[in-house]
Amino acid sequence: MDGGVKSSYDIIYDNAAQLVTFFVGCLFLLNLYKVKRNDLFFIAAGILFYLFFSFFRSYRVDTFYGDLIVPTIIAIILIVKWTEFTVFDRSLYLVVFYVFLLVTVYRVFTEIPVPEGQSIWNPSNKLSDIWINTNTIGSSLMTLALLITGFASSFVKWYMRLLSLPALILAGATIWVCQSKAALYALVIFVILEILPKKIFRNTHLSFWMYAAVSVLALPISYFAAMSDKVHLFTGREEIWRKFYETLGEKTGQIFVGMKPFFFHIGNQILGNHNTYHALVNHYGLIGFALSIIPLLSFLWLLVRKCELTNGQLTFLWAFLAIMCQSFMEETLTTISWVPIVFLMLAMATHQYKTTR
Repeated sequence: MDGGVKSSYDIIYDNAAQLVTFFVGCLFLLNLYKVKRNDLFFIAAGILFYLFFSFFRSYRVDTFYGDLIVPTIIAIILIVKWTEFTVFDRSLYLVVFYVFLLVTVYRVFTEIPVPEGQSIWNPSNKLSDIWINTNTIGSSLMTLALLITGFASSFVKWYMRLLSLPALILAGATIWVCQSKAALYALVIFVILEILPKKIFRNTHLSFWMYAAVSVLALPISYFAAMSDKVHLFTGREEIWRKFYETLGEKTGQIFVGMKPFFFHIGNQILGNHNTYHALVNHYGLIGFALSIIPLLSFLWLLVRKCELTNGQLTFLWAFLAIMCQSFMEETLTTISWVPIVFLMLAMATHQYKTTR
């Protein structure tokens, strides 16, 4: 039985790019009749992005599905934007996310190996082996807490929003136990943003400029951290980043249109970029990075420029901004198996839900 389950999981995981692309494509075509004028810009951007980078596919040693990552993200955002989520729909999402969160929390506290005589809360525990990578567990807990808080905030009733508190506490405590620092930092950033008075951001463009700052400064910050011998803010990833920049700079073409997949070898481990923004540059170069950021910031500008943002919208915006911060140390935003669930948060910010239905 275990072998069968593992085999089925492996089939799904190994074919994640094909499955996600296929189902997103089907949903996009089924909802295309809902397209609005502003949406045409993003559709055109996705098509042009694919056509441009497919031309350099062999140079970058990429695949058909690799070229479709950004267009797939655009399609996901538009699908969610076009979809009306009723009270029942959002309630069902809350139940499902809570079940996943509770199961994950239970497994961490019952299956995590703790050295004899030490506390499970001891931050010096060596927890490299649980049942999967600790950073993956931390990312899952963080994402579920953000989703629960976002969907809870979409309800008009104040008591529904209280459902987010147990999720944040459980996720925070469990992330501490499994020692996923990137997820913990992101969750703390989200909580700080969420407790700030909403009126500061409701009728201003401040949320847009916060996104713009993270987007524009992502590469300069990582480059400075990588090249500095004194900066150690990113849990040792600076060494990986330095090697990435050295490899990227070996050929001029790589800088602009991307290069073959980057791997960092340390001992018996083979690591990837450990940075979403580096992964974008790895796949598509600086041109692709810019062509990815422009649609993102355009989407956010159209959202905030004339809109009185609701509590739910701001919560989803903070959730995705926290993911962007966590992405300094993980490849969350460019890993195809994560793409649908994390970009759901950004897309849900298009829905206001001012009244009950």
